[in-house]
Amino acid sequence: MNPKGETPECVCGYGRMVLRCAGKSAQNAGRYYLKCPVNGKHPGSFKWYDEVASDTMHRSWNLQTERGKRAEDVPESEPM
Repeated sequence: MNPKGETPECVCGYGRMVLRCAGKSAQNAGRYYLKCPVNGKHPGSFKWYDEVASDTMHRSWNLQTERGKRAEDVPESEPM
């Protein structure tokens, strides 16, 4: 989910993915997942929430690290 609390767009293009919780009888009981808003069975229509959140946090951290490196590596411009 993004900082606004919105789920990601589904790859099918029919809207944002729906956040659900696996039922008590499921092997992954209590684990949250994202699913296609139109119950599609296409690639990308199902994602475990914790994996999406972890990947998003990892990408954000990498982006911040890269920005930091770039800022340090960029030489200061000389006055004209």
